[in-house]
Amino acid sequence: MHFPLQFNNGRDVPSKEFDEVRSEIVDQFGGVSWINNVAGDWSNKNVIVHDNHLMLWVDVPDTDSNLRL
Repeated sequence: MHFPLQFNNGRDVPSKEFDEVRSEIVDQFGGVSWINNVAGDWSNKNVIVHDNHLMLWVDVPDTDSNLRL
């Protein structure tokens, strides 16, 4: 999962938003890991857009319920 650090208008996403997402993931799966300052470029109507985000991941057992996520 990628979590953006800025909205499309360039304004920073409030840190409380990440705190809420992180808390929900921990509640559901028991833990979460992330890497800060991941960057990427993507094309929107022939304009290259640069973004900054966090990359999150969760390690879970291979159960039927987890495979449906």
